[in-house]
Amino acid sequence: MTRVKSTSNVRISITLYIILACIFILLKVQRAFVITDRVGGIWNIIQVFFVASGMFFLLKMKKLHHSIVWFVLYSILAVVISILHIDELSINSGFSLMKVPYGAMVCVGFYYVGHRLCLDREKVTLLKITFYLASAIVISNMLEFRAINYRPGSIADVYYVLALLPLVLTFTNTNKQIIPIIVVCVAVLLTGKRAGMIALATALIFFYLIIALKSNSVWRFAKTIILFMIMIAVLLSIFSYVNNKYNLQIIERLARLTYDGGSGRAERWSRIWHEFLDSSLVQILFGHGNMSVYRQFGGHAHNDFLQVLYEYGIFAFVFYIGLYLSLMKTNLKMYRANYPHAAAFNMSIIISLILASFSFYVIDATYITSGSLTWGLLLADWQKYKRKPILAHAPTKEDNYAFRYKESMLRLHGVHEYLSTRCNNSKGR
Repeated sequence: MTRVKSTSNVRISITLYIILACIFILLKVQRAFVITDRVGGIWNIIQVFFVASGMFFLLKMKKLHHSIVWFVLYSILAVVISILHIDELSINSGFSLMKVPYGAMVCVGFYYVGHRLCLDREKVTLLKITFYLASAIVISNMLEFRAINYRPGSIADVYYVLALLPLVLTFTNTNKQIIPIIVVCVAVLLTGKRAGMIALATALIFFYLIIALKSNSVWRFAKTIILFMIMIAVLLSIFSYVNNKYNLQIIERLARLTYDGGSGRAERWSRIWHEFLDSSLVQILFGHGNMSVYRQFGGHAHNDFLQVLYEYGIFAFVFYIGLYLSLMKTNLKMYRANYPHAAAFNMSIIISLILASFSFYVIDATYITSGSLTWGLLLADWQKYKRKPILAHAPTKEDNYAFRYKESMLRLHGVHEYLSTRCNNSKGR
């Protein structure tokens, strides 16, 4: 009885953990469209909780996936360097310091959660609901703002939705995957985020390319190509309609990237890079400290790679690059092992790389929430997949049903043994 009760408590805890992530994402997306001077909110408490729980799980887990190890090592070094550069202790400096390992700790937390649950449609339903609710918030507010020709400043919060797309596609029927894709496409188009458009387009191309290459029959290959062509036709129609109706001038804005440097990004990158080269050897190796780019250049670098290099130095930069190389290596192994979610994992890497190159992603406690929880859950599922019997083909529905049936029989066998023991003990008395 104690064991059954313990299992029930674990499920409740996992559900609450996922609910907190959903609340955080919805609050942050909604906050982007509220004009107020108020600073902070419940999301700050949730951020602190995720960092604290991530550290707890980190100490509790005996083994981590090597990609997460790279992420954690980068975070530890960045935290140490940040502490060495703190001028005075305050609530603000403490909170800024807490944001440094945030992405890694969210990843660790959901990696732990992923190990404790069977990753299926039912368990991810809350995150799927959050995805559609957050999309609805973005689309409804942007339609309202476009109607009065008002452009809010924090429209980059659509990246919370974009970074969740790979996980949603993982647990959406193949014939219905176009629905979340259309939803994200409309949301990104209305916000006008060029980095988001490039990330979405690139990720979708590779998503369908991997699915097509993994097809073990001519019919599945043809079906994937047909679905891809239908999706392209639908998205182009939506693009044309939204672009013309709201005069978004998306093609013109994308073309301007060649000479406006991405809204001044090229000029900012050049300044930061030359400032880094002019730094002392110690600063080149160990950086200038957390938020130094923001203080010295009036904002983020809008390039995580450059900002990590400037703020935390070459050593931390090596660990940061190691994270992405490790993720890519893992994705290649997924593909070779016929892992069913290899395409979605690849999509999450591409979205992360592009957002990290043209926005701020890992270095702030914002959109990385969606990306980190996706990595954590899928990496945990991948570890469990590797322990399954090796199949000569990609797992079919029948294979999954057989595996679940076997798990159910084992649970029933355990319950039967428990009841038999209780009966025998009662007879002995």
